[in-house]
Amino acid sequence: MRLLAAFTVVLTHVAAILGMQRNEFGSTDWWVASGFHFSSRWCVPVWVMLSGALLLGSSKVESLREFYARRASRVVLPLLVWSFVYSIWTFFIAHLKGTPLHIEEQILRCLNGNSYYHLWYLYMVAFLYLFTPFFRMIVRQASSRHLLFFIVVGFIFQEANLVYDTITGVKPNLFINGFLVFVPYYFLGYLLRRHLLRLKMSAIFIFLFSVSVAGFLGWSYFSSHGGKLSNLFYSYVSLPVIGISISVFLLCDRLKKPLFGPRTSSFAQATLGIYLIHAIALDVIGRLLFGLKLSAILLIPLATIAVFLVSGISTMILQRFKSLRWMV
Repeated sequence: MRLLAAFTVVLTHVAAILGMQRNEFGSTDWWVASGFHFSSRWCVPVWVMLSGALLLGSSKVESLREFYARRASRVVLPLLVWSFVYSIWTFFIAHLKGTPLHIEEQILRCLNGNSYYHLWYLYMVAFLYLFTPFFRMIVRQASSRHLLFFIVVGFIFQEANLVYDTITGVKPNLFINGFLVFVPYYFLGYLLRRHLLRLKMSAIFIFLFSVSVAGFLGWSYFSSHGGKLSNLFYSYVSLPVIGISISVFLLCDRLKKPLFGPRTSSFAQATLGIYLIHAIALDVIGRLLFGLKLSAILLIPLATIAVFLVSGISTMILQRFKSLRWMV
């Protein structure tokens, strides 16, 4: 599940940057890219659900100090280092484009949890981890019905916020609020793992196909007519994306064997590094491939595979050095 989510994160960024941003809106290549982009929106919710399934369901007895020390070394330290790395990278890219960036502007981006476009995820996860010891107390005492009620109400609140934000354009600016959006997913991963729905694979596939088609049609329709309501089908807490994420999670949980055999576990250890490194790999590979003038149907899969492999290999190289392993 980690590997699929990591690959799909790369896919969604490739589709957006090399496809949707570089092609005229409404063109064939733009629509192909948007199809890839929409089909990968489940990646972050599933990653959060997986974290909830593993961390909230853990039987390990840890003090607050032990828990926070482990998570700080796994998330906070890499976040600080990579925020610095991507700040340097941002200045380098700005220099290449001939649009100098003021250091104060980049500092504000870092303080707002936006040092680079993909690092928001680590800021969000850090706050989920901050509350995880207390979330564990909830799941140990609550019944499955109580948790289901909590999750449904949480999604209703997020959906209400989504509708309000879409209509008014008013969004909270403080980045620490971002983790609240994913709290229902966090608990949902635990609930599905502990009380797995015994649905037939065929039923899950039919539901996944139906909600994906309905979501994409709704998003594409409103995108073509001003785009004001398109977020209702596209956001991480939109109903279609919630349905797709649940379906993917259930399908992955039904896998009888690892996708790549016994080595899957070792490959999965590289997923954080892939996430951290792939933005630089995408900037470099995107510049190289864009000169080939390929259609989106070829460019996006080719670039996704290239970025994923380069990021994965780079991560595995860093992991071989004890002094650098903590970074990825």
